[in-house]
Amino acid sequence: PKIANARGTTAVQSVSVDGFVGIIDFPATVDFGPQHVIVPGPTGFPPAQAQPGAVGEAGYSPLIQLPDGVVVHSPQIANDTGQADKVIRLDSLIDYCTPSPRTGYIFGDCDFLQPDTARKFLLATGARFVAGYQKEIPWTESMLVDSLFLSYLLGGTMKWVRTKHGERVPPLRQTENFEIMRSASPQRVAGMLYRDFPLAHDITFSCFTLDRKQGRKPALVNSFETYRRSVDRARRLVRDL
Repeated sequence: PKIANARGTTAVQSVSVDGFVGIIDFPATVDFGPQHVIVPGPTGFPPAQAQPGAVGEAGYSPLIQLPDGVVVHSPQIANDTGQADKVIRLDSLIDYCTPSPRTGYIFGDCDFLQPDTARKFLLATGARFVAGYQKEIPWTESMLVDSLFLSYLLGGTMKWVRTKHGERVPPLRQTENFEIMRSASPQRVAGMLYRDFPLAHDITFSCFTLDRKQGRKPALVNSFETYRRSVDRARRLVRDL
């Protein structure tokens, strides 16, 4: 990785790790107390006044070097002094989203879309679906997964064929012609994505919807759990191509 080039330089802060419980001790942290201020100048830029909303202590860096030499991108976003200005509160996010049962949302943020968060968002906005990730993710792979999900949702995907033994395989292995299969269900589309690209499940891409059966409390449906058992089989088929 590119950040490995920072190893042993002043671009990183060396940390210690409590080996028993795995707690990382950061020598330097961030003061989130200052108020973020920016006042446009006569022509807009440069600003007439500018003050950062967070100030790093001497020696602070979002890049940390572990005792074994591994460099990790680990920016601090909150501590006893407050939290980073870039942190988005769920309530604020909901205010920006127009309630509509025809609209779906995809959030590419790391470790943002937990089941409880998804439920609150869907109940508040009435959205058709909300999709995202449940843990920290590599941005390159997540960008590809997001693009594939949108492509499958809007344009469909290749329909797999069955062999004489009943196995379902990608059509290009059997014939030069293929049929496009579409689905209006975000859950089924997520399942197709896991089938063709199991890495999407590995990095916890999840599509959440609410099952609003009449007379019952809305039940949260999570594609990550629904298709968990089928992912290993899909991975085996793709590997054997």
